[in-house]
Amino acid sequence: MKNIYYLAVLCILNATSFAQVQSSCEVTSELEYYYKRDVADLAINRLFASNSPDTNQIEIPQVYLDSIWNGLSAIFNASSIPERDSIFDIYCIHNISYHTIMLLPHIYISVDTSVSWTSNWLNGEIVTGYTELDDFISNYDYNIFSTHPNYASVVIYSDTIINSYAISDSLTSFNGIETAGPIPMTIDANKIQYSVEGEYQYFTFTLAWGDCMSGCIYNHKWKFKVHYSNCTVEYLGLESNANNNFPNPINCNITSVSDIDINPDIISIYPNPSIDKISIKGERIQNIELLNGIGQFITSIRPNSNLTTINIEDLKPGLYFLKIDIDGQSINKRLIKK
Repeated sequence: MKNIYYLAVLCILNATSFAQVQSSCEVTSELEYYYKRDVADLAINRLFASNSPDTNQIEIPQVYLDSIWNGLSAIFNASSIPERDSIFDIYCIHNISYHTIMLLPHIYISVDTSVSWTSNWLNGEIVTGYTELDDFISNYDYNIFSTHPNYASVVIYSDTIINSYAISDSLTSFNGIETAGPIPMTIDANKIQYSVEGEYQYFTFTLAWGDCMSGCIYNHKWKFKVHYSNCTVEYLGLESNANNNFPNPINCNITSVSDIDINPDIISIYPNPSIDKISIKGERIQNIELLNGIGQFITSIRPNSNLTTINIEDLKPGLYFLKIDIDGQSINKRLIKK
């Protein structure tokens, strides 16, 4: 149980009024690459928060995505606001709180073993011969993540950015599938919160640390206000319960990466999330550093082939980062230890 001292009301460290800064709502390639999952997650959360009938759509409506890209880009492009560097380049804050996340990649499915095709899934074979189901699964790039024959269940996984709740509802319409639902993680961590009031969008970027398996003891919250139509940004200040003590930075420095020669998609990390081991596949990798959720160094590996395996069995469940160096440049990847 957390000490009551840390459960006190958040103290306002930076409550002064800040001027509006003219910015641009253009989505840069760096922002799009590193924040596409964050924007999709915020859009789905917005759908559910507003009780939209579109919550049953598998594909996220573009109008919701565009609206969030608009506001996030305005903050990202507001280079004259120093705190913008803190959230994007220094502490690299993403929406990685899995208590409320709608964009969950793992779906737990219980099957009726009296239906013949289910034996394929229980044996780890994604193709079943049930044409309609196979086409549906293939369309969204799902694969078998784990099987549990004793419980007549499987877990499927996809990196595709879609609404997993809507996927789950659709899966239950296939003969042989009894129940289906996303698997939420049980950790808390950094997150981005988004809301709308009239013509203004509000973004809160939370840096959280300290016993995050139990809800995180400490946090800093940077708050921004964006005028939707003219792309002006106002920094609203910092809230904190940590007396302005900051953890070690991650320093992903995505702003300094411009038209990089290395395509981050050529790096494969699997399985992710993982319980015990991960494999990293890619050419010309010079060094790999494993960092914890607040950027503290854990270990480094210097690969001697295009495939590197790292044992993470002894790590505590939670969020980690992989800093992968290729030809003098760095690519940062997220890793979840289950």
